[in-house]
Amino acid sequence: MRPLYLLSAALLSLSAQAQSVSLLNQGLNDAVRRAQLWGNVPATSSSFCVRPVNAVRALGFADPYGFDTKYDFTLAGDDTLKPWVPQLKVKDLAYVRAVPVVTRVQFNSHHDYGWQDGPMIPNKGLQLYASAGVYGRLYKGLVEFQFAPEMVYAQNQDLPAPGVRTATGNDTPDRFGVDPYRRNYVGQSYVKLNYDFLSIGLSSQNVHWGPGYYSGLVMSDNAPGIPQFTIESNKPLKTKWGSLEGQLLTGKIRPSGFTWVNGPTPDGSSLPQVERVPYRDSIFRVFTGLVGVFNPIWLPGLSVGVTRAVWTESQPLDVNYPDFIALFFTNPFRGSGGGTQVGVDQMASTFIRYVMPES
Repeated sequence: MRPLYLLSAALLSLSAQAQSVSLLNQGLNDAVRRAQLWGNVPATSSSFCVRPVNAVRALGFADPYGFDTKYDFTLAGDDTLKPWVPQLKVKDLAYVRAVPVVTRVQFNSHHDYGWQDGPMIPNKGLQLYASAGVYGRLYKGLVEFQFAPEMVYAQNQDLPAPGVRTATGNDTPDRFGVDPYRRNYVGQSYVKLNYDFLSIGLSSQNVHWGPGYYSGLVMSDNAPGIPQFTIESNKPLKTKWGSLEGQLLTGKIRPSGFTWVNGPTPDGSSLPQVERVPYRDSIFRVFTGLVGVFNPIWLPGLSVGVTRAVWTESQPLDVNYPDFIALFFTNPFRGSGGGTQVGVDQMASTFIRYVMPES
């Protein structure tokens, strides 16, 4: 155990040296939201309902990972830092810098617990998360990329007796196997082509849709990010009626890789140990989602949004390419009888956010 605790201390010392725009660094997201309430970040710069927010194009940061002099983030009570970070800039042709190290250390002494913490799992015992990498943009930001892999280690200790629980057919294991849990992910990585207000590319980032402070609608950071193709606004599109923001993405949702081998008893009174099933790594569900946000010009600070998502019910072994665009030909109105259409399931939501600046 001693090497593990030494590693924890080392990671904690690194995390204090920088801040990340990743959804998994709540500190920076909170600081920017507070700054918008203070009036230091204009309410029209972003609705914060489609995150991550592009810090350079939407908020005007010179450095996407550090607070610069454009906005004042140094009001009383703010704990943000402005460290020196290795970076390289060649005029307007290229800009490359290290992605700040992000770490989390969690310890649960009795119950397995975890929520809104990305690839981390509900865990009893010690759990570590770490991410680092490199960010860059080429030719005035026409091409933007980031490689920020993630590592998770959890002790995954045995849980107390559960009593009676309801057995379900969902991918909701009560424990992620019986051994210490280790996972590596591509993480908060992407490569995108930017043109004016629009970005298109490939990503594995966590995405947050909706006005919620701790959790999103449809998409959130309560699981690892999914491999996805994305078309998104990198800053609000200004019109004479207001501004528009949005994102369309399609990708693969993979199962946890764990299941009850023998299955629970019908009444849920006995749940056998969950075991790792490697073949489940090759199966997935196809997800397609869309979010749109309108910010009317006559009421600054108001954001009205809508989301819709469609995904396959089955977990195919082979790729069925029409499923990746099912959003465009799936009937949004459910028929009578089964409640869902054959082969797909879907959901939609609406939301409102209103920023009330400091009075």
